[in-house]
Formats: sequence, C-alpha cells, structure tokens
Amino acid sequence: MALARKGTDENTGEVYGFHFVYSGNFSIRTQVDTYSQTRVLVGLNPYHFSWKLGPGESFQTPEVVSVYAKNGLNEMSHNYHALYINHLARGEHQYKERPVLINNWESTYFDFNETKLLQLAKRAKDIGVELLVLDDG
Repeated sequence: MALARKGTDENTGEVYGFHFVYSGNFSIRTQVDTYSQTRVLVGLNPYHFSWKLGPGESFQTPEVVSVYAKNGLNEMSHNYHALYINHLARGEHQYKERPVLINNWESTYFDFNETKLLQLAKRAKDIGVELLVLDDG
C-alpha cells in the first residue's frame, strides 16, 4: 500500500510504502485520528485465523517492510527494489535476472488437473516462460 501526499505523482511528492511479506490472507488499514495523526495497521487478517499456542510455544508474525520517498512513486519503487535485492534476496539469483514465471491461479482457479496444467505449461514455454508456479489458492 502507498500513502501519498496530495499531488504526488511518479516523480514528485512524498509517499510512504508498506509491504506485508506474506502470501496469505492479510489486512491493511489506515485511519486518521482527531489530532490528524495517520495510523497504519498491517498484519494477518483475523477473519478465519486462529493459532493455538501450547505452553512454551511461540508464533512469529510476518514482517512489514516500509519505505519512504520524497520524490514520488518511482523513487518508492526504486527504494523497494534496492532494499529487496540487497537485503532480502539470496542465492544465485540475488543479482541476476530471475526466471520468467507464470502462476496458474488466474487461468484455472481450483479447476485444474494434470492435462490442464501441462497444456498451460506448454503454451507458456512457447512464449518464453521458464517456470510454472502451481497455486491452488
């Protein structure tokens, strides 16, 4: 999510970015209080979420990565790219182009089988896709 001052565009204006490093169900909320202070709440979506902890157990929530840019949305995007490449990405692909991928979710939702996935993979390969992500929702 991006919170930007009025008049912010790609190259001018202040913007704050918030990214929840999690691929599941999440919630991002903002509010401005009576003192004109903005609050941002980012976390796991409480809807259908429960986690029972036994004695001595712990639970670590996913992290939120926030960036600030004083020169618009492009700078915010560049700040995220630099942060992730230099501090989050690891291994052989850290400073290389990553494989072109396709995710089956939008084309199949829950209605997929081996035949559909192979057909999708073959068509994707024909246009240069290198990796198929199997996503069941």
